[in-house]
Amino acid sequence: MSYDEKAMRRMKALLKVNEETGCHEWQGAVGGKNDYPSMHYRQRTRRATRVMYALTYGEIPKGMFVCHSCDNPQCVNPDHLFLGNQKRNMRDAVIKGRVKVPGLKGEDHGNAVFTNEEVIRYRKEYQAGRKLASIIAESGFTRSTVQRMLAGRTYSNLPTYPRGDSYMNNRR
Repeated sequence: MSYDEKAMRRMKALLKVNEETGCHEWQGAVGGKNDYPSMHYRQRTRRATRVMYALTYGEIPKGMFVCHSCDNPQCVNPDHLFLGNQKRNMRDAVIKGRVKVPGLKGEDHGNAVFTNEEVIRYRKEYQAGRKLASIIAESGFTRSTVQRMLAGRTYSNLPTYPRGDSYMNNRR
């Protein structure tokens, strides 16, 4: 039995097939900052998806990524893997909503903590006289986060509803 055949046998022993999705979910070691499946192969620790792709389809060209059509990082099903460059991988991530695009506003911004509907509702309620402390208590966010949202310093793409007695109206 060749080295690659032994590696494939080791991999198959560490898979659990998800009947709903068809994913072959890795049950072995994970590593790296994103906890991707990993295994020892040819004297190095490598991502299991790259090993599975190479064993199934052949050598991976330099600079190419092994991407998932299923968006399950634990999946090593070769039918769910495809090659792509950085640009294709990022475009796929944006299309599938896994990555926030810089420059987005409101709830689409990567650091958003409120939905657009919540912002509009809180702003209208605050304008109508609702107390700041009440909004802070309901939302669970800090005073400064809520104040910036109400004043329009964050979520600036959404309408503000000025409140006559608010000191925040004159701040910017």
